[in-house]
Amino acid sequence: MSEVPRMSLETLTDLIEQFLPVQEWGFTENVRVEAKEPFVIYNSEWCRIRFFLERDRYEEYLHISYGRLHAQNSSRIMKWNGKDCRCWFDYRDLPLIFSFLDDLSPHEAYRAFFSFYEKDSPKHPLFQKDLDSRNSNTVSLSIESRTGESLKFHSSIWSYYKIRFFELFDLRRPDLWEKYANFLRDAFEPDDYERYFPPGKLPEYQVC
Repeated sequence: MSEVPRMSLETLTDLIEQFLPVQEWGFTENVRVEAKEPFVIYNSEWCRIRFFLERDRYEEYLHISYGRLHAQNSSRIMKWNGKDCRCWFDYRDLPLIFSFLDDLSPHEAYRAFFSFYEKDSPKHPLFQKDLDSRNSNTVSLSIESRTGESLKFHSSIWSYYKIRFFELFDLRRPDLWEKYANFLRDAFEPDDYERYFPPGKLPEYQVC
């Protein structure tokens, strides 16, 4: 079987500009890396967004992550105050971010995190809308079409939370970030990491 066609970074950035209001929110391209699994990073005064194309022989996937302005270009882990911590936050982190921005309790955030993985559990309206859109596509979409769907989902996040979403990552708001890290610490019990997460995984609250 032949390899699937690859999407260029030029095409990706065109789609980003088409489906995300990057200029409206002051995001500009900061880093572009052409590699086997290429990526592009946009910066604003609040945060960074990393658009990474994961590739295997048969498929290509877009991963979108958010980081504070000190986040490293190519690594999800960095040293901060002498400790390893996660500096990029992707789709999997969104249930906890949404819970924090929605002023839910840590216990409610814990439930929201695991319901995210349960097929028939209630979902945040943004996730539900995204799932409904994905389920309505009964045929296999091209990488460009799937990328457009992913970008539209993130556009809906920006429209829903507006500046509050970006301010969470703002290095000028260390008080808010510390509050978020404590929120994550309170959401999970120590034995949760043994039961639910891979060995050696950093605790959810080790973020920077």
